[in-house]
Amino acid sequence: MTRTSKSAALLFAGLFTMTAGCGGGSGSETDGGTTPRATSGVSGTKTVATITDADRKAICDWTASIYGGYGKTIECGNVGGFDLTIIGPESQAACVAEAAQIPTTCRATVAQAEACIKAAADCDDTNDEAACAAIIACVTVGP
Repeated sequence: MTRTSKSAALLFAGLFTMTAGCGGGSGSETDGGTTPRATSGVSGTKTVATITDADRKAICDWTASIYGGYGKTIECGNVGGFDLTIIGPESQAACVAEAAQIPTTCRATVAQAEACIKAAADCDDTNDEAACAAIIACVTVGP
């Protein structure tokens, strides 16, 4: 089987990627952690292109909490014929640096980004594109 990975930190930054490699999944749902809050606490009406560094840190911390902390992954097992591993943010600094690369023309809101992050962190690969449409548009439109 092919191992497919998706990265939430890159999703937040608007750099939606799927990478393939070799290996098998463990089938465990998550590496652990507590139940994350429903949102990051940042106003959902703000655009991701105009948020502050403090907002980015809050969103990155919330994103990491979905994975049980920084550097954690979610092993989904077999999803659509592929072993799926979802990669959370490596560190707050890396996540904030990636988030700072969002084009200033991006009109996606924090609420849209949070919906994308939640979709990316579930083991259902079929809803990512729809949930992440606003974020994906930020990188396909160009500067």
